[in-house]
Amino acid sequence: MIAEDYLDEYYEKEVAERLGESTEGFKTENLPSKETLVKMYWDSRIALKDYIANPRYEKPEYVCFQKN
Repeated sequence: MIAEDYLDEYYEKEVAERLGESTEGFKTENLPSKETLVKMYWDSRIALKDYIANPRYEKPEYVCFQKN
């Protein structure tokens, strides 16, 4: 939810700026910094086995890391 609700707003505003479009109406002024939001995003991660036992996100993401 952090990525979808907040970080996307920053991303869309940056794209609009690069394209020379208006950035009026973007809500980034009232948001924490991107760095804070990224930290919140990664701090909200939970192991899959723990999530299955106790689902807590409306729109969960599954990210799989593997060792090389």
